[in-house]
Amino acid sequence: MMDHPRATMTPRERDINNPDVLYAGKPEDVRKKVIEAVQAGVQFVGPECAVPLRTPNANLKAIVEAVSGRW
Repeated sequence: MMDHPRATMTPRERDINNPDVLYAGKPEDVRKKVIEAVQAGVQFVGPECAVPLRTPNANLKAIVEAVSGRW
């Protein structure tokens, strides 16, 4: 039996919730979660494993913008 991926994540990794934030949220919601993670010292931020196909592109771009310091 495999451990759940979250069980193996280090304190320097954090994922952005797909259904609630990436899919149903707004770019501002995504940026907020990314900024919270970066300010907490997280060095690797990304979506959970399977991004819903109808996730708005603007929400995915918000991850890149936030970690690139354009916030």
